[in-house]
Amino acid sequence: MNVAFVVDRFPALSESFVLDQMTGLIDRGIEVDVFARHESTGEPTHPDVDEYGLRARTTYFGPPTGWPRRTAGALAIASRHLTSSPVALLRALNPVATGRDALSLRTLYMMDGFAAADPSTYDVIHCHFGPNGVAGCALRDLLALPAKLVTSFYGYDVSHRRWRRRDGRYRRLFRKGDLFIAISDDMRARLADLGCPADRIALLPLGIDLRRFEVPQRGSGDGDRTVVATVARLIEKKGLEYSIRAIAKLRDRNRQVLYKIIGDGPLRPQLQDLIEELGVGDAVQLLGWADPAGVRELLEQADIFVLPSVTAADGDQEGTPTVLLEAQAMGLPVVSTLHAGIPEIVDDGRSGYLVRERDAEALAERLADLIGDRELRAELGRAGRANVEARHDARALAAQLEEIYRRLVTTNAGSD
Repeated sequence: MNVAFVVDRFPALSESFVLDQMTGLIDRGIEVDVFARHESTGEPTHPDVDEYGLRARTTYFGPPTGWPRRTAGALAIASRHLTSSPVALLRALNPVATGRDALSLRTLYMMDGFAAADPSTYDVIHCHFGPNGVAGCALRDLLALPAKLVTSFYGYDVSHRRWRRRDGRYRRLFRKGDLFIAISDDMRARLADLGCPADRIALLPLGIDLRRFEVPQRGSGDGDRTVVATVARLIEKKGLEYSIRAIAKLRDRNRQVLYKIIGDGPLRPQLQDLIEELGVGDAVQLLGWADPAGVRELLEQADIFVLPSVTAADGDQEGTPTVLLEAQAMGLPVVSTLHAGIPEIVDDGRSGYLVRERDAEALAERLADLIGDRELRAELGRAGRANVEARHDARALAAQLEEIYRRLVTTNAGSD
């Protein structure tokens, strides 16, 4: 079986769940090629990218920045396809046929990238995130491909105000796509509310490769201080303002705590200003990006993991954050929020605690409970590991995904 993965950026360390699907399928003998709009830059790369030779399997199809370069490239593409596929070429430039991506020339560049790879050999085109599903749907029509079209949704693509309206952005995809994958019951309900046919939604939770995560023997933290950890992009929906404020409240109550944050993003200057304003510079560390080994090292050192996710002003939400699975896999109790699909991966009161969004006081109280009780931390950590082993083993989920593909290729395509 041959599968094409369509993604935004590759290799994107922040989307390790997509990489785990790729490698899990390859381990099962499935041929996987990657089509990405852009190459990831400025962040570490997961070692599996090179171990599995995925760079050689990747085609980048995003148009260059700047209209002079983009137009020059489009003219070169047109000259290559004018004789061999003139109808597809004209449709790629027609916004009536392929939507607004035609005007930006994105459809044209995507068509060129796929055409170079002999796309008729693919059994499945699996698009990750809804906007890529829209593009993949247009591409399949353009090139009259026989492949089944699968789209996985993850969070912002159903919650951001740009995508949550029933205004036609997904209408064609929902009509023509063969299958839609939701990572939680919460997301499945949101998709149905947007107009996605319920009988074509499959539930497949996110998974992690448990071979990379072992529960370490934990000591007493950083000296007398309890180590609290977060791994996240520094963006609004991660809610880090509230965890930093919670640490300040704990300091005011003479709790000895050290908060380490791995990640970077546009909110770093504001968060650094908040740390200085609250006077917790000696208790909160913004560590920047780290590779997978650096993340594991922090999770080994930590006593508690916190991720205070919130709904952003533009509606952006999490799906089920992979890092919460990784933390539980390493035996850490987690503190997070009653947000999107998080209650489906964190058993409140058993593997961690969930509080309301934007409630720094509640975060501080739950962290204080865990800081003061090492046995409670160990108990919740054991339950978290068991939860991930039972429901989020990437190898088992790869087998489920393969079965989904195989069932799909034996059925008729979605209705027109």
